[in-house]
Amino acid sequence: MKRVIVSFLFIALFVSAKEMSRLQRNNPGALDQRLWDGNNIAVVVSNDGAFVDYRLTGESGLEWPKGSGLTAVFTAGLWVLAGRVDGISEIRTAVGYYSAEFAPGPYGSDPDDASYRIYALKTTDDSTNTDWQTWPVDQGAPWVDVDGDGVYNPATDHPDTEGDLYFWSVFNDGDTTRHEEYFGTDPLGIEVQSAIYGFNADQSLSNTLFLRYPVINKGPHDLDSVFISPWSDPDLGEAHDDPNGSDSSLAIAYTYNDSDGDLKYGSMVPAVGTIVLQGPMVYSPGDTAFMFGRSIPDYRNLPLTAVNMGYKHGAWGEPGTAREAYYSVQSLATRTRNEVTAGDPLVNPVTETITKWAFTGQPWLGTGWLDELPHDHRQVPAVGPFTLAKGDSQEVVFALLIAQGMTPELSIAVLLDDTRWVRTAWDSRFAFREPVVIVTEVSKFNNTEEAGPFYLVFRIEPNACWTLGDQPFQIYFGSNTVSDSAELVLIEHEGKPAYAVWIPEQSEVTDTTELHYYLAIYADDDTRMFWPSGAPCNYRTLIFGPDTTAPEVTEPNDFINVHYRIPFANRIRVQIEDDLFAFTPRLKWKIGNGAEQSVLPGNWWC
Repeated sequence: MKRVIVSFLFIALFVSAKEMSRLQRNNPGALDQRLWDGNNIAVVVSNDGAFVDYRLTGESGLEWPKGSGLTAVFTAGLWVLAGRVDGISEIRTAVGYYSAEFAPGPYGSDPDDASYRIYALKTTDDSTNTDWQTWPVDQGAPWVDVDGDGVYNPATDHPDTEGDLYFWSVFNDGDTTRHEEYFGTDPLGIEVQSAIYGFNADQSLSNTLFLRYPVINKGPHDLDSVFISPWSDPDLGEAHDDPNGSDSSLAIAYTYNDSDGDLKYGSMVPAVGTIVLQGPMVYSPGDTAFMFGRSIPDYRNLPLTAVNMGYKHGAWGEPGTAREAYYSVQSLATRTRNEVTAGDPLVNPVTETITKWAFTGQPWLGTGWLDELPHDHRQVPAVGPFTLAKGDSQEVVFALLIAQGMTPELSIAVLLDDTRWVRTAWDSRFAFREPVVIVTEVSKFNNTEEAGPFYLVFRIEPNACWTLGDQPFQIYFGSNTVSDSAELVLIEHEGKPAYAVWIPEQSEVTDTTELHYYLAIYADDDTRMFWPSGAPCNYRTLIFGPDTTAPEVTEPNDFINVHYRIPFANRIRVQIEDDLFAFTPRLKWKIGNGAEQSVLPGNWWC
């Protein structure tokens, strides 16, 4: 049973959250760490392969929502692994792990050069910005040659950026000493030009971070059987209660919270996922790939090809060798444990078939293959194999998404729905940056002892890139289960157009009840949008029904005499717990034989 706690507080209480905004760049001549906070995500980014970096604070590097002090990902980095070098079987790795095998700067450069830092631009910046002035075109940073003279002139030319906040840096794996800590292979000889960006938009894009990685083979060797992965260590609040999952139809790997909730996020724990928007290209006659901003015939982009189980321990545990890491990105067992041999394929225990996709069930329905061992997992989505001959380049684009629903499992439904809109935005080259409409609930009943009818009002604002269809807006609703529907009616609310509906009285309500409801809206191409995201699995609720539980009053309870010396300098706290209130409660008191006084809930003291 849900409980409403109304407190009359006579003591001011302040909770201090972790202030990530205080993060500063650390030694710009070597490792550069900056806070990207261009939308609801705030994340520490580094110039050595980490797109979520814990090393600056020793704590989780990604905060969501921004400013909340709540964190969703501990660390994350780019992995590139090759299985063949110059036609010979040999595993080589370059990974952004808990520390990095990458070094700042272009291949063959001095990593201590102060110019190999992170460059940052907002859409509001112009040529007066320092990073605009010093935009590192010599390092490979993209730019627009407005005057066509082949020379970057910040007065006339400009950086070629994406999103509302854009971070650019370059790193490489040519330093052999950086390979010694983890997997101990020779370098691949690659350079990666990193672009990290996002949009301060509404709904799904405001909770998405885009990662664009041109990868260039500048070494002396041809690389084959190459895999690339946006590896991550998600911690949704607490670290030890997060299962993994995947959806092959949407090509997403995700992590969510178990149904018990989280000590930090509470009951509404978000889910975090990673998708491949543009994979490396492989030869495929008759197909067309998209790479470096242009279409390339007779090639295709590889999709997300494998999602590992991501356990910290066990046969699919965290890799300790280069071979184990190479198994990991192929969804093969990393090591021999129990009845599993290193290199064995993944088997779906529900269908008893070999697969490269772990935990493909539906946690919000409790069906299919589910991760029944929530722990401190890793997320290992990967794409490959592909070739990277010396002198060749590939470009991959990933996205990291976060979404929140009514429960931890429903957060997955929201995440998958948002994934569809992010893909729509990407496929349209961000012409369609938003879903069909923006919905704001402007008026609804507060928790009430009534059984209805309930009057709900929504502001529904179409986005400019969409044209709405002729079908009326629909609301679907029901007590505890959604079983009825009605059309919304256009009205004027506070001087602006809005849409309203009367939900009829709910029959046979004998106890506290939840009214579930969601909206369905159509564009003219029959694209259907649900509000909130993830509906019909996710929904909004309104708690109603007769209050059959007497309020519980504590601190103090009943009637007591309180004696204090004048001047009065003490504070009294009164707390009332109840399922719901039909009206706002008041605290009443007398001083001596004086008149009765009262106060409404809030931070009051007397």
